[in-house]
Amino acid sequence: MVTLMTFMIEGILGLMAMYRYRHTLFGKLAVWLIFFLAFFQISEYLVCGTSQFYPWSTIGWICITFLPAIGLHMTSLLTKKTWWVSFGYLMSLIFTIYFVSVGQPFSAVDCPGNFVHYIFESALLGFIYPIYYAWFLLLALVRLGGYYLQGGPTKTIIGWFIGGYFSFMIPTTLVYIILPAPLESFPSVFCGFAVLLALIMVVKILPAYEDLNKKNN
Repeated sequence: MVTLMTFMIEGILGLMAMYRYRHTLFGKLAVWLIFFLAFFQISEYLVCGTSQFYPWSTIGWICITFLPAIGLHMTSLLTKKTWWVSFGYLMSLIFTIYFVSVGQPFSAVDCPGNFVHYIFESALLGFIYPIYYAWFLLLALVRLGGYYLQGGPTKTIIGWFIGGYFSFMIPTTLVYIILPAPLESFPSVFCGFAVLLALIMVVKILPAYEDLNKKNN
């Protein structure tokens, strides 16, 4: 039920963002980011609700695979262009091709409670994928932090963007400290809290970006 509610909230936020902010590249990327989060939530709901983890788990993971690259791309629009954006999309595409080609990249998918456990069939993929995710999240935060300290017209937007990243990274960390939750459920926990990023994106980041864009034009 929590997963379905999260999907509905993110779906509504995605539609709001698409309606109001789709006119800029930044806005379009935000729409994709929010909808990808929503698609992951509905995929988890279908995985656990139908007990058929293929193809829903694969579809969900393809969606969240693009999130780090999209986040860094949005970051680069606020800071400075970087070749890491292209590399991020390339990595996302490679992972996607792998997911599609193998059909089912997981040896097991379990739904014991509020979070879904995913176990990769390939130990190598299980090692590389978290590194990819962690590196691009860290890279985006470092770039945002550096430009926030420099000040400038985008400082407020960057500040909210940093807050958006922390809004799901900090609660996820606390879950693993307090519970702790199994490592296999990390993506489920991570994306569950990312609804806070979607909310901050629509309520604070996108309006501030649109105001700045109007002033510049």
